[in-house]
Amino acid sequence: MSSHKLRVVIDPGHGGQSSGAVGPSGLLEKDLNLKLALLLKDRLESKFQVFLTREEDVDIPLEERVKFAESKDADIFVSIHFNADALKNPNLNRTEIYFPFEESGPSKDLGETICEEFRNRFDIPCIGPIPSRYTVLRGKTPVKVLIECSYITNPEEEQKLVKEKRLEEISGIISDSLVKFGELGYCRYTGFEVRDEAITFTFSEEVSVDKIEVLVDEKEFRYFTVKGKEVALLREYLLGGKHLIEIKGKTLSGRGLPHVMEIIELEPKVEYFTASIFPYAGYQLLKIRAYDKHLNPIPEGVRLSVEKIEASVRAVRRGIYRPGELETIVEAKREISDKTGSFYILLKGVKDEIKLNFSIGNLDGRLSVENVPKRKTNITGFVYDEITREPLKGVLIEGEDFVTFSEEFGVFELERSKEEEKEKVVFKKDGYYDLERELSSETVDKIYMKPLYNGVLLNKRILVDIDNRDFLEPYSLKRSWEIAENLALLIKHAGGIPILTRNHPWQEIDDYAKVKRAVREGVDASLQISNSKLHVKDDFYVFYYERSEDSKKLAEDVSKVKLFRDDPKGSVLPYGNYFIIQLSGPRIAINSRGVFEKEIEGEDSASKFIALKIFVGLLEYYGFWGVYHREYDVDAELLSKADIYSEDFPIGIVSGNRVRLLFSRPDSKIVIAVKNGKRLLISKPLEGKCITLPDGN
Repeated sequence: MSSHKLRVVIDPGHGGQSSGAVGPSGLLEKDLNLKLALLLKDRLESKFQVFLTREEDVDIPLEERVKFAESKDADIFVSIHFNADALKNPNLNRTEIYFPFEESGPSKDLGETICEEFRNRFDIPCIGPIPSRYTVLRGKTPVKVLIECSYITNPEEEQKLVKEKRLEEISGIISDSLVKFGELGYCRYTGFEVRDEAITFTFSEEVSVDKIEVLVDEKEFRYFTVKGKEVALLREYLLGGKHLIEIKGKTLSGRGLPHVMEIIELEPKVEYFTASIFPYAGYQLLKIRAYDKHLNPIPEGVRLSVEKIEASVRAVRRGIYRPGELETIVEAKREISDKTGSFYILLKGVKDEIKLNFSIGNLDGRLSVENVPKRKTNITGFVYDEITREPLKGVLIEGEDFVTFSEEFGVFELERSKEEEKEKVVFKKDGYYDLERELSSETVDKIYMKPLYNGVLLNKRILVDIDNRDFLEPYSLKRSWEIAENLALLIKHAGGIPILTRNHPWQEIDDYAKVKRAVREGVDASLQISNSKLHVKDDFYVFYYERSEDSKKLAEDVSKVKLFRDDPKGSVLPYGNYFIIQLSGPRIAINSRGVFEKEIEGEDSASKFIALKIFVGLLEYYGFWGVYHREYDVDAELLSKADIYSEDFPIGIVSGNRVRLLFSRPDSKIVIAVKNGKRLLISKPLEGKCITLPDGN
């Protein structure tokens, strides 16, 4: 591919009301970006077709910049910027090169070429190329990079940038890099085709069979062939359903192969099924699991259809079912397969054998279901969410001697411990208050569990990370890890799903891997914890990404939380580290070094206080308010052998012989968790009174 045919779009960042970074003496990034872009255009026009996203001082939305490049059928997109340090470190100065969030390809090749030129010819360090999820790097243009040329917030650099010579130097480095890249050309991805035997991916150059990697759903896939410009994945070894297919590697000439990421849906071929029938009092729970020809469970998302329900010949002869009665025998059903390839049907009122006809894709099935007499000694019922009225699966149900779990549709059956008329039964599930009821085997009860905090965090996936800079100070890392563990405990207690980026505090993981995991997990919110030294005074800081209003609101909600009378006041600031910028959804970074430096009730209590403050801010962001605190004296002997907290928050803060507790409803009780495993619930005494064990304990 000859360089003169390449079409290049230069994107001067910011413009208009968006000034971008501002230097110490007032130099504006938007002006530098445009000046440099115009210099680049002059240098490149003899070898490329060059277009600018803006040629005057106007602010163009990021998405419009991407569309502009696509409308010009650009080969290369280069976004020009100058950086600023959000924490006001005047000494920081370097060049940063970003390319799309992928691991190989022509964009990375161009980024490496630009980095090499900057390292050889420029007087400040260059880092990169760095994978990025910037909006302007997400378009269809084959080759895309974003360049942060230097830090305008560095006073010496700002003085250099005022002079034309500095911009001429930078434009020469970038233009020479583009010419060098253009002379070599790049490989294009031209698309895929689903065939009977294989899924074929085609490129514009021959692919190196020795330097290619294929992933299916982020796992290595070895059943593929390479022939010339084509990579073919054998369908025989691919399950039905949706798959994320990734291809990365090199061409025969050594250039980067475009990093292919395609979501492809294959229709599953169902060959077999198994069925389990679980009898309850007056109900039958059917579990149908489907498989392909290799006995692999079918994927999630496949539909089952109940075609017809018939009475057996015997039932028809005896007239057991009234006309139309079989039409109402299906009480509930899960017609879409879950992650195990399973479907569920709940039947009610089966008085004699019935035949259930169903279909799953290409498979037709038929089941016989008999009436099973009620086990008289067992307790049967259903568990629901008190607010949504949705059935709850996975509730731990404890009788006096036996335990069980609720199944699909919330149905459960508990073996009786004794022959008495009623038995005390306790229901437990993360995200809900424990519930105690006296139940009998004579009735089928409906149990409603109250969700904590009105259920605002139920099933929310919350990423919790520790800033890599904390590795430089062991005590900072220890503090951040304790905060992260307490946060995870609180999120799990609320029925959320905490996702820690580390398994242990000393695990090394780079920011790219963190962001990639967050994208893969589909997190709802992200929290980064840090206690490292900043270039501003120690305080409680909550940082947010300035382009995200959701992040700003979450930061403000966390900062304004006042748990106790002596809470330190926090500061909310825009910020731009890799973790914060590259994620989507609400995301904040918290630096709490100032809280520890003030020695609030000791290290352990400070960690708990910070975790609670962040957590309550998270609750308020998702719409729950009304948290209040109480303080109590506690007998020293009791403190030595028990943990004390509330039903609402599983963390209490101890100071001497006093404990601070948080509550979220007026009638919540205090939990005394004795270290021998015993757990007692007591009513709240008047604030300031002493907490003691009930008589007999």
